[in-house]
Amino acid sequence: MRPQFVFELCNETLRRDLNKKVRWRTECRANKRAVSEELFKVMREAGCYLVAFGIESANQKVLNSVQKDLKIQEIVDAIQLAKRAGLRTKGYFMIGNLSDDLNSLFETITFTKRAGLDEVQFTFFTPFPGSTDYNTARKRGWILNERYDFYDENHANIRTETLSPSDLEAVRELAYTKFTQRSVIRRLAGQLKRLRWKQAWKLAKFALLFRLFELKK
Repeated sequence: MRPQFVFELCNETLRRDLNKKVRWRTECRANKRAVSEELFKVMREAGCYLVAFGIESANQKVLNSVQKDLKIQEIVDAIQLAKRAGLRTKGYFMIGNLSDDLNSLFETITFTKRAGLDEVQFTFFTPFPGSTDYNTARKRGWILNERYDFYDENHANIRTETLSPSDLEAVRELAYTKFTQRSVIRRLAGQLKRLRWKQAWKLAKFALLFRLFELKK
């Protein structure tokens, strides 16, 4: 979003007293040139209650690979600016970028726990036909299915060099479990109750590996 436009929109909203009638939320880039505490404060006054950032990954190498033009510190700063202005914050993350590995995904899970986000959303990286990433993944044999009903960001339709689609599904479940501070044991019980033996085993394995990752930090 363009800061000047947002200032004008918010000021007009306040002039018309629409902030007393409408509560709204928005999405925003985290780049330092796009956000400021002043901007977030006027958004709050104009009725905004939540701002969502497209973070994608907390690993700088992965961010660079998707040409995000964003630094990790910029993300941290943007979240804190929004929170100081009284806004709730949400982070959008992608799992299974072509350069993702277990270490980069664990870094992202750790980031969601310490960044102060109020909400998160994890979706699977889904390169669409015609894009550079799609052509690269297809050439490497990493596309699982060519059916378009699998291109919805909620199907793990791609693998990486080291992680299978079922690995990525287990990592996403672990990510939500850690963010919500729910018990991994309860998640495992749910998997076993639904007879999802393979996913239960992978969730347990990645939970253990994540704990070892935390202990090394």
